[in-house]
Amino acid sequence: MTRRCPRNSGGSSDGVEVDEGLRNKSNLTQVTHGRLGPTSDVYSFGVVLLELLTAERAFQPTRPSPNLVGHCFSEAGAPRVTLDASLDAPSASTKGLVDVARRCTRADVGERMTLEQCIEQLVMLESSESERQAAAAAFRAAPPVPPRVLVSAATTRSSEASASFRDRPLRVLAVTLNCGDAPLKAVELRAFLRHGRVARRGTRDVLADVVAVTLQEVKISSLFARVDRLIEAHLSQHERVPNACIAHLQARMFLLVFRRRDVAVSDATHGRVIAGGLVKGACCAALTCAIADRSYRLAFIGCHLVTVMLERLNDALRKILDAFQSLLSSEAVVFTFGDLDYRIHTTYDDALKDADAWATVVRLTTERSVPRLAALDGLTRQPQVNIDACGLAAFWTPALSFLPTFKCIKGVAGLRYNRKRVPSYTDRVLFRPGSTTDVTCVAHENAPAVTSSDHKPVSAAFEISAGFGNVHGDIVDLATSGGAAPAFPPVEDDLQLPAQPKDVSDLRKGDVVAFDEAHLPGHEAFPCVKLKQLGAAVAKVLQRNVKASFYQGLSALADRLILRRPIVRCIVVVQDRILVVDTRGRTALNYGGTGTVKSNRHVSTFSHASYPRTKDRDVLALHFRNPPKANWYQVAQSTGLLQAIQRRRASFEVMSDQPSRYAA
Repeated sequence: MTRRCPRNSGGSSDGVEVDEGLRNKSNLTQVTHGRLGPTSDVYSFGVVLLELLTAERAFQPTRPSPNLVGHCFSEAGAPRVTLDASLDAPSASTKGLVDVARRCTRADVGERMTLEQCIEQLVMLESSESERQAAAAAFRAAPPVPPRVLVSAATTRSSEASASFRDRPLRVLAVTLNCGDAPLKAVELRAFLRHGRVARRGTRDVLADVVAVTLQEVKISSLFARVDRLIEAHLSQHERVPNACIAHLQARMFLLVFRRRDVAVSDATHGRVIAGGLVKGACCAALTCAIADRSYRLAFIGCHLVTVMLERLNDALRKILDAFQSLLSSEAVVFTFGDLDYRIHTTYDDALKDADAWATVVRLTTERSVPRLAALDGLTRQPQVNIDACGLAAFWTPALSFLPTFKCIKGVAGLRYNRKRVPSYTDRVLFRPGSTTDVTCVAHENAPAVTSSDHKPVSAAFEISAGFGNVHGDIVDLATSGGAAPAFPPVEDDLQLPAQPKDVSDLRKGDVVAFDEAHLPGHEAFPCVKLKQLGAAVAKVLQRNVKASFYQGLSALADRLILRRPIVRCIVVVQDRILVVDTRGRTALNYGGTGTVKSNRHVSTFSHASYPRTKDRDVLALHFRNPPKANWYQVAQSTGLLQAIQRRRASFEVMSDQPSRYAA
């Protein structure tokens, strides 16, 4: 519905008319508000939109109200917009455009739309219009329904069509995105939702019957309540299933389920939201979908887990499955998807276990060596005993066919990775077939074009049909994918434990301890990485030989912990002591080995914790007194570590009846 602005009476060209119109519109805003800026640009856009809709000029002295905005939008009452008769557009689109023009030309500058909101609204209108046109074209191209007459050929064609409809599988699209504490952009939805399309056959789109979307770390702002409406407007051929949609403010996550309009849904329900500990958020929804004379029970579990040791990550997932067991019947097809936080571990490859993990994984991504990256995946390559223990053996996952989706640099299209984390496949889709259904995985994709988050969206398309619990497609069976050896195999320990374990208060630097109750009774262990600063000698050389501004920038980078060398450690809070133990390069604590004590401080000497300028809460410095010292650590459970220290210190102060001089 685009066309040129009307010519003026003097016969000037269209280009000159547009330039004059824009200049006049700016003058109107400047006269009213005394200045030009982004708000005046929005006002000008609204006036141009009104000119296109009404075929009238922005300023016409012969009108009762010469200003077009005042003529169309009075201060009180409904808009009086007379649309151009030559426009060929549905009323829904024109009403939406009139509303955009009204909101852009409000007299109060603070009430006007922003440019980003204008783009977002226009994209939503364009999406709805394109879907309407596609549906109309498909309806016109469809063959007419044969009349109900007793003719053998017509009866044969009708029976074949009905049989084909009955045999059609139920198509399901599962999509996950960790928003990375950034607002969801409507313009990026088509990159991974694609209006609910799962395939394309010729010129026709094949739409999913059920679309399930889970979002994690959604930014808490005024747009939080509009996220579901943005997705619903994008999926214009689908309807939301109200009882199967969940929005949780504390967990900052969504689980939204949509159905195609010709799919009947019944028994839709959802469970309570789980949040706390290692689970940032988990929710479950279940529903029954019917196509023709067959019905299928579906269950969707949206998850957001915290990265820790594999065993504890598996335990958290096990607790989630147990909590929603009442919704996961044996006949239900279960989809568990979201940010499961399973990481890539170079220790699974003997040739890579001693190399720098980040550099090694980035090199493999540059070479696009997806099979080697999949062989390092923590979900599928962890010990099989761990998979069996947490209940994942009943699940399958689509085979990896793309590069890691985390941690990418924000604002950059494509896959470029931030050095703060090892690139990994954290965003996953798992599925379990029902006892009376077969499941086929037909697609598994990511969306590198999304730039608002440090995660890339992941989507998987499935076809569900009646069967006996079989699975098909390019998939990985978690019941057999795990390794036979432990993820961190025991090594020949040359450290000799003392014949008699020492008391915790008597441990000194260099003493050997084991992570058991005999040496560390009642301990709380927190695996971490010590971040060592650049050497003082290197800093002096740089300070002498480079410009001051460059050196300050380099120092700032060092302060943000980008140029520090990682050293594996474990902070142990036991009794009234805080120990730092060298785990000799291993990050798991249940390997049955030993460690060397690096420091032993009393809880009363702990002063406070500080964080870097990047406000990365996984990285912190522990400050001690008597003598004063501070070291930087990267701890996955930083909150749990500080809580453990505070509990032990409070217990010591109560038992010793001492004042709290070192309160943080």
